[in-house]
Amino acid sequence: MRKPMPNPAIPIPEHVHQSGQDRVQEAYGVDIHFVVRAIESKPKIDARDITILVLRFGLVDGKVHTYKEIAEYFGLSRQRVYQIDCRTYAMLRGAVKKIMFVG
Repeated sequence: MRKPMPNPAIPIPEHVHQSGQDRVQEAYGVDIHFVVRAIESKPKIDARDITILVLRFGLVDGKVHTYKEIAEYFGLSRQRVYQIDCRTYAMLRGAVKKIMFVG
């Protein structure tokens, strides 16, 4: 039986769990607000991809969800969730760098 997962009403929750903020800081090397600006600047990233990122970092409830949990939630394979996560991460890293240097 599938565990219920947090379902963020919007892709990036207004109030982000502190441990999630720390994980974003560690992964991207910047404050979460830069990542949110990067997401807003990338219209190609859809809500599902952002939701996967939110769940992986534990931004809603502080719990880092596994690829398997997320895959079951979306009805995807674990490998496909991993691919989406990697692609989204790479797109956002580039956008974060651009925002930091351009402003």
